[in-house]
Amino acid sequence: MTTKTLTDLTPLDARRVELAVTNRAGFLAAAPFIGRDAETITRYIADGKLGEQMPHVERAHLWQIVENYLREHPDLMDRDDDERERVLREHAAHAAELEEKAGLALSTTDYSTAARLLTELEAHDPDRRLGANAIPIGLMRVAMEQRLTTPANL
Repeated sequence: MTTKTLTDLTPLDARRVELAVTNRAGFLAAAPFIGRDAETITRYIADGKLGEQMPHVERAHLWQIVENYLREHPDLMDRDDDERERVLREHAAHAAELEEKAGLALSTTDYSTAARLLTELEAHDPDRRLGANAIPIGLMRVAMEQRLTTPANL
């Protein structure tokens, strides 16, 4: 059996794995009865929300990918609450900045810039939802790209 890694996934799914491990490994490693056990941490991450987000990836492959990523980045298990919160704040701030810029571009009918920013946002945070209606980024990006190809915008 070939070892599965992030490169076996789409870029968005690879990002989902990176985010899940980055956000959860330190928390789980600090939990009683888990500790720095990479196999147990892998199970909790792969069988949790990540597994729900990626039902199209075979479970055994997802476990292997998560475990390999965790073994490549063991320092993620050492992050304390403050470090994890700092990383989450920085991630959220960058996503909010991209979303705000995309919204501004959309409000000025600059669909090309809006589509580019939404693509960047989707790569940064694949499962982020936009606005009060919680619209998936990919759906909004496709709408912007379609606007770019309509005769009125050519």
